Amino acid sequence: MHDIEHGAAEWRAPVASPNARHAPAHAYRSATTRVLHLLLLLIVLHQLIGSEFMGRPFPGEAPGTVWLLHEWVGLAGFGVVAGFWIWTLVRRGETALGRLFPWFSASGIAAVFADLVAQL
Repeated sequence: MHDIEHGAAEWRAPVASPNARHAPAHAYRSATTRVLHLLLLLIVLHQLIGSEFMGRPFPGEAPGTVWLLHEWVGLAGFGVVAGFWIWTLVRRGETALGRLFPWFSASGIAAVFADLVAQL
């Protein structure tokens, strides 16, 4: 950030928030987190778009290819979500669980309430 008013030409880092809980959530994401986000995005898009092109099979009739693909991608999606939760529990240096679930602490509830009041 340049301080043009005072003529300073050197770059200064932004001042950190006094409360670390309000640091940007996007400060750092590992490759694993990015890949899991991408997989989740692709699976959700496939499920939403694919559901428009499939039809429920009649009793005794074999399901169509789109139906089977929707079923298998849904099962893969369950695996990706389970893997994402496992990664969330074991990763270090990224978003803490307390930031994902702020209602588990008094300060988190206060921050959510303050944000809600600020939005009104």
